[in-house]
Amino acid sequence: MAHTEVQILHIGVGNSKLAQRFASRVQGIEGLTVHPNEKIFADSLAIPNYTIHMLNKYSRQVLSVLSYTYDFIIDNNLASFACCKTHFFVMIENYLSVLRSRGRILTCQIGMDAYHDELGCSMTYTDLVGLESQFPVLVSKLNDVVYALTLRS
Repeated sequence: MAHTEVQILHIGVGNSKLAQRFASRVQGIEGLTVHPNEKIFADSLAIPNYTIHMLNKYSRQVLSVLSYTYDFIIDNNLASFACCKTHFFVMIENYLSVLRSRGRILTCQIGMDAYHDELGCSMTYTDLVGLESQFPVLVSKLNDVVYALTLRS
């Protein structure tokens, strides 16, 4: 696949497999993690066009740290570790502030089902559709478990 001008923001970089697969195909990938070991591992891979930040996705600092606007924001579990609606809404506002026109936030039901009772909440497709009345997004199913929140223009 040819290199494109696409920018990706990956939330919760894990083992950096997404970056390993797509970094050579896009202009750049930035990632956020709250786990020092994930950042150390990602940095050790020295993947071109891949930058990792140690930062909580619910922080207002997100907007001052990120370098680009993004075509895709990939977050397998939007509500992981959300302590309240206020922080969840800050995260959504952060994402929408750096999402390009017609950009997409991609999430997965499998990821949204993986939560810790005291550290976050579970979400469903119906919960995501409810965000359409609060934010300028359209929610759609890409398949049975992958959902997109597309920024309305």
